[in-house]
Amino acid sequence: LSHTWVNEQRNLQLAPTPNEYDNDLILTDCQENENLFELLLFTDNYAGETSWDIRDRANNTVLTNLTTVFGNNEEIVRKACIASDACTFEIYDSAGDGLCCGFGVGNYTVSVNGEVKGEGGEFDSIDSVDLCPSSSEPAASPIFAPAASPIFAPAASPIFAP
Repeated sequence: LSHTWVNEQRNLQLAPTPNEYDNDLILTDCQENENLFELLLFTDNYAGETSWDIRDRANNTVLTNLTTVFGNNEEIVRKACIASDACTFEIYDSAGDGLCCGFGVGNYTVSVNGEVKGEGGEFDSIDSVDLCPSSSEPAASPIFAPAASPIFAPAASPIFAP
């Protein structure tokens, strides 16, 4: 995939590669077969323990922040165009205490095309969010018109003369 990276903040420190997501960059101009991913992240007192990635249906990592260092107690807003089959967001805490509430009040919210897909902060080592629509949505129930009741004309009663 080819994307256009633009500087969101003035203190650019790392240069992005196609599958790294730099803390100081924002991706723009989503293509037709892509979705706009947005992460709103409030780090805790130990932001260096936090990382995240997005994987496709084949479990390949398509976006990660592994080379980005977050600041403690920092608000981070990141947007990226992701392929429509990029279905799993996972956030990790290497100390196993999540983002909240033992060492700060960190949390995250993940959206795709403006729709919130998941949020949290209280987890151990990993929290996961499904970004894709469910492929097992219930099928519509068939609707049949009620069958017409058979209507029979009353049979003529036999009339016998005495």
